[in-house]
Amino acid sequence: MSRIISRRDTLTTVSVAVGTIMAASAGAHAQTGPKHIPPPAAPGGARPTFTRFTAADIASLESQVIAEAGSKSSYAMRSLSEATPTFEVRSLIGATSRFRSPFFEMHETIDHIYYILAGEHEFMLGGEMVKPNEVEPGAWHAKSCVGFKTIVARKGDIIFAPRRLPRSGNTPNAASMIVIATGLPLDQQR
Repeated sequence: MSRIISRRDTLTTVSVAVGTIMAASAGAHAQTGPKHIPPPAAPGGARPTFTRFTAADIASLESQVIAEAGSKSSYAMRSLSEATPTFEVRSLIGATSRFRSPFFEMHETIDHIYYILAGEHEFMLGGEMVKPNEVEPGAWHAKSCVGFKTIVARKGDIIFAPRRLPRSGNTPNAASMIVIATGLPLDQQR
């Protein structure tokens, strides 16, 4: 089930992630609220859009998810974008408070990039999932994993977890992060 991730796959994913993070944290213009800007129509009349989040937007959303997570053992996530039909790119902003994921997960076609906004979060990455259960096409969960490595990520750190890498997480105190998930849908894989 292992596949070597090509340098092109990694560079493409990391480039998209870094560009998204830089755009989200730059806040170079004094605008408030997410701005949806439609470009000229593409051939066939389709009109894609993009969303810009200023630093103030991210700070406001971060405050909201931190308040939702509260001080109890919980987490909160809010979508910044949705997947497109041809290339999946999903962005989330989340906060966790004294929360430990109840399972390890792995995706066949989705890479995850985590950018820590505040606090610290423990990532359990790699290893071999014990008795994985396919919860949906291309996605597995397992209650345990052997041989994983624990990495503590702090404010400003970026963690890249490529597809097919088991992962789980733990937040002993509190953390907030941006999560970018990218990958082709299963039916479009080579």
